[in-house]
Amino acid sequence: MHQLVHEPTRGEYLLDLVLTDVVGATVKILPSIADHKGVLVQLPMSAINEIEISRTVWDLKKANWQEIENEIVQFDWQLLGRGTAEDAVNLFLDVLWCVLAKHIPQKQIKNKRSTHPWFNSRCHAAILRKNQAEGTDRSQAAKSFCEEVLREERAKYVESLKAKLSTLPRSSKQWWRINRELLQRKANIASIPPLRDGTTWLLDAKAKADTFAKTFDSKSQLAPETVDCPFFGLPDVEIDEFVAFRTRSTRRLFRKLDESKATGNDRISAAILKRLSDCLAMPFTRVCRRLFYEGCWPQVWKMHMIIPIFKRGSAFKAGNYRGVHLTTILFKLAEKS
Repeated sequence: MHQLVHEPTRGEYLLDLVLTDVVGATVKILPSIADHKGVLVQLPMSAINEIEISRTVWDLKKANWQEIENEIVQFDWQLLGRGTAEDAVNLFLDVLWCVLAKHIPQKQIKNKRSTHPWFNSRCHAAILRKNQAEGTDRSQAAKSFCEEVLREERAKYVESLKAKLSTLPRSSKQWWRINRELLQRKANIASIPPLRDGTTWLLDAKAKADTFAKTFDSKSQLAPETVDCPFFGLPDVEIDEFVAFRTRSTRRLFRKLDESKATGNDRISAAILKRLSDCLAMPFTRVCRRLFYEGCWPQVWKMHMIIPIFKRGSAFKAGNYRGVHLTTILFKLAEKS
């Protein structure tokens, strides 16, 4: 609870109390009435907004892992030695994607996001009952019942969030997301609020994305190249003829993958790569070996997904967001190899 009155409203020193936990509540001190000043409290009453988001995901529970492993092992990976290193990367990705698409079904999932996530069918029925009783002798009872239902459902939702919060480590992103929701007592239906481009408000996703692209492009201009490193002489030992790329080392990297990490634009998750670590380690090691010795970085791994993260200031200004790159899991493994 926060005290919103910060100036005397009775006499020279006394303040009237306005304690609330409602985000966005404001107080205005009015002229004196008798021995008190008037206190006008304004509370935001936002409408309930809902959106439904549909995504296509892998149904890993129905995957035929044995067939996937057999096809990857039986494929002639000697073909990775043909063409350029970029050709080898494209061949590896094409074969892997075709095998995954063949043996792992995909499904559509729908997530409903609401500014009032605790609002369910019971709340809807209680409000409908209250509206139907308007103007009758049942009006007061229906109103009291509706208030009780809304209070109960919101309390249940808050308790479920607290129980979930207690099971998560504080370093988890989900812990902080739930913590913010509990403190603000509301949820966002979209990660990006409306943006403003000059005098125009941008509400749809494409207009927001175009604005972010223009803003991030203007921020990503390189400074003129300068050499500011002193010369310390040549190293005592140089090893430039042979660098070991071991299959066992690559396999360890696959097995250490964090399944909660976000995927890049190839849509191949860490859970899939971790499950197929034994059969993918050998061909992927060959790919990394060619990239290193030919001094090549493939074009397909230069394409990143950029997610805007709000920093500070006004949320409707695109310049107050930082662009975070979401790279593919294989991109990161190749760097570590």
